[in-house]
Amino acid sequence: MSRTVLDQIDTVLADTSVGPDAVRYVPAAPDANALALHCDGTLTPVVLPGDATGNLHALRAAIGCDFVDVVTLADDLDMWLDDEGIYRQPHNVYATALAQLHGRTWQPYHGTVVLTGGCDENGDTLPLSEELATRLRELLDGS
Repeated sequence: MSRTVLDQIDTVLADTSVGPDAVRYVPAAPDANALALHCDGTLTPVVLPGDATGNLHALRAAIGCDFVDVVTLADDLDMWLDDEGIYRQPHNVYATALAQLHGRTWQPYHGTVVLTGGCDENGDTLPLSEELATRLRELLDGS
């Protein structure tokens, strides 16, 4: 990642009580295919089973909500979040900064979010590629 991307995240984080030192990654399970980004900056693996119903249950469990919504950040990156999070979840400065890096500057994001690999031509959720997961870990770790 370019230094300007990291500078942008540093700028967002400078206005919060949560610093970049809070970011840490919990090693992924072998079958993890998505990442949960928590409000404290931790990344944890998420396993999406691959079918629509199973994926929905896994997303809701990882986020801790009843209703999910999705924000497309790039063709190969979706951010799933609590549809009611703005009313009952803390501000997630990390998710907000990541969204801002992708041009989504009009609102803050709240609560745990799950990052997946976009969708296919049928609208089905795709897993994160290992390359993108690695880049996200590096970006959020400040490497």
